[in-house]
Amino acid sequence: MLRYNRIGNDPANIHWIQFITTDYPRPGTTAKFFVDDEGNDNNPYYDTNGAANNTGFFDFVGRPTRNTFINWRADLFVVQ
Repeated sequence: MLRYNRIGNDPANIHWIQFITTDYPRPGTTAKFFVDDEGNDNNPYYDTNGAANNTGFFDFVGRPTRNTFINWRADLFVVQ
């Protein structure tokens, strides 16, 4: 769990955007770089459908693959 600790004039209303870079794209796509939108293609914010809100962020990573080595990186940003 990554926590957002609001201090002083930090914004109270925030969103989380997570970018994924991988060498093994999601099924049905060829994109090796994408916004992790938890299945909502019209909204880039992870907190709309994912386990995040204005106090913290959690991402339980998992994909149904077998005998496949996957390289990936996630970059997470707090946005207002």
